[in-house]
Amino acid sequence: MPDVRSVYEKTIFVDTLRRSHGWTREKSEQFFDQKATRFEIQEPVDFALEEAQRLSSLFSNLKVVPLLYNVDNDRMYLLKKWLEEYEFESGSALEDANLLIERKPERASLSIE
Repeated sequence: MPDVRSVYEKTIFVDTLRRSHGWTREKSEQFFDQKATRFEIQEPVDFALEEAQRLSSLFSNLKVVPLLYNVDNDRMYLLKKWLEEYEFESGSALEDANLLIERKPERASLSIE
């Protein structure tokens, strides 16, 4: 039995293709079923770290910072594992910290957990 979240995601994806791009339900469901497993992210942290590394090596003068957004609590996370792999001159507090960026409508704040 498929989990509720994946059924919900498929429904949104299919409806978007139908509404925004004029696809038929059958065509959009087939497309989702064929492509979803290929592009599904199993481990978000590992994916973000690997993608940041890939993009950093592709664009040598660009600093790519992996961030994860949690839709359940509306927060964005900077990965501690990434911080440990790179030297920062921002102070010793960053060495052991999990950084949390909390999105707020009026401003973005950065706090250390």
